[in-house]
Amino acid sequence: MDFNKYIKELLLLHDCVILPGMGGFVANYKPAEFDPARNTASPPSKHILFNRNLVHNDGLLYAHVSKTSGFAYKNVEEKAEAFVAGIRKDTGRGIKFEIDGLGYFFLDKEGELQFTEENGNNFLLESYGLPYLQYREIEKPKIETYRSASAEMDPLARQRKIRRWAYGTAAACLLAAMIVVPMRTGYFNQAGIDIPVAESIRKSNPVQSERQIKPEAQESPDKVLVESTVLFAPEYNIVVGSFKDFGNARLLRMQLVEKGYESRILGTEKGMFRVTAGTYTFKDEANVELAFVMADYDNAWVLSN
Repeated sequence: MDFNKYIKELLLLHDCVILPGMGGFVANYKPAEFDPARNTASPPSKHILFNRNLVHNDGLLYAHVSKTSGFAYKNVEEKAEAFVAGIRKDTGRGIKFEIDGLGYFFLDKEGELQFTEENGNNFLLESYGLPYLQYREIEKPKIETYRSASAEMDPLARQRKIRRWAYGTAAACLLAAMIVVPMRTGYFNQAGIDIPVAESIRKSNPVQSERQIKPEAQESPDKVLVESTVLFAPEYNIVVGSFKDFGNARLLRMQLVEKGYESRILGTEKGMFRVTAGTYTFKDEANVELAFVMADYDNAWVLSN
């Protein structure tokens, strides 16, 4: 009965697998890492540690082996005890007990049982297929123009700046339309109001007068209004937790998904991972949903972009 195989199968699906009477294999999550000294990048990972204090039998290993192999639960228990005895016997003689594809057991100088994971392991299913990367650093170009300076700006700050520019442009076009359109359509004349401003505009600003003569200038305010309302849709997220460790954020997200929430993990500039319980376009809608979320998570709050 190959307990090595069954332990590795369970570690792909669970964060803790207990070997009764000996200890438990525990998952340790790590976010994606960049090493600027070696120019390397590694994907998020799940590594395995061993805790000698987790000796209580939770039934996970025995039930899985019994179901997979077809052996009775009592027989599996006897085989597992023999497996543990074999580990203690080999390590007691100073021999490493290896579990292929996982790691090996050994006794330290104090005679305590220790476990070392095999190099290169990653038990995180979501990272399967993501390679370990070696990259070359590219020299940054000198910032000489407004366009290049905008490209180096923080993404959130750049988005806010563009949004302010778009809203300001739209407001200016609205104001221009409120002044120019009535003058062109003769609204002031029809209302009996005599405001001879056309000549003064032409004399003081000939460039603006030439632009008003062009037929396409009448369409520009509407066009800017449509683009500004479509490009920048607001987003409101209900945040229920923030973590420095990606593994903790992932566990909370899994719990939220099981409860029926549409959960996401949002990264921040300071390396934090925020876990959300819903994303909404309107603030009022987010506040209404927040009241229901706070029944389960009383520290929840609304984050706007």
